[in-house]
Amino acid sequence: MKRSFITALLSILLGFYCIAQDTITLKNSDDIKAKVLEVTTTEIKYKKFENLNGPTYSILKSDILLIRYENGTKDIFNEEKNNNGNYLPLNKSFSERTFYVEKTSEGYEQAIIDKLLKLNIIVTTNKETSDYTIKCIISKNGGWGVPAEGSIVILESKTENSLLVSKSAKGMVNMFRGFQNPRFIIMKKIADNYLEDLIEQLKSQTNLQK
Repeated sequence: MKRSFITALLSILLGFYCIAQDTITLKNSDDIKAKVLEVTTTEIKYKKFENLNGPTYSILKSDILLIRYENGTKDIFNEEKNNNGNYLPLNKSFSERTFYVEKTSEGYEQAIIDKLLKLNIIVTTNKETSDYTIKCIISKNGGWGVPAEGSIVILESKTENSLLVSKSAKGMVNMFRGFQNPRFIIMKKIADNYLEDLIEQLKSQTNLQK
């Protein structure tokens, strides 16, 4: 009985360790196991993962290559700025380009993030350093017996130019689905049925521009 309890406790602790840990990778290739607290315009504030109750540390963003967050998203800091503070364009392959998914008040963008990660797309929480932004649009709110409707739009992050718009999807409150929020249904449908094709279209556009 005691051995089973200890095994279960270790499993819980190991699971927590795997889930809750952020990793800061420096440009010198060193990794810092951390819990990131804040990302400012010039620095990152964090606590060391092995001492979460300890002091808060700061490190310049210019010294950081990327941050891997506990939920699978990444922030990449390998872009340079000119004297006016504007980002200089880098010749990136499509696989190196990053996506920022704009947050919604209810969190229904998560289905889009999950699908991007399954497609091995780099998802960042920092719009400033991203290449593309995805916005979740609800065009019709719907109601009881009336479906809501929505789509997503992909924009170039630095110019806000619209690049691609998905087909619309519908979602409706249904007692057989546990009265699930129709906005979540809509984004799940878009993620499952349209997002991969949009990414392929975007990839083709990128290749043509080279």
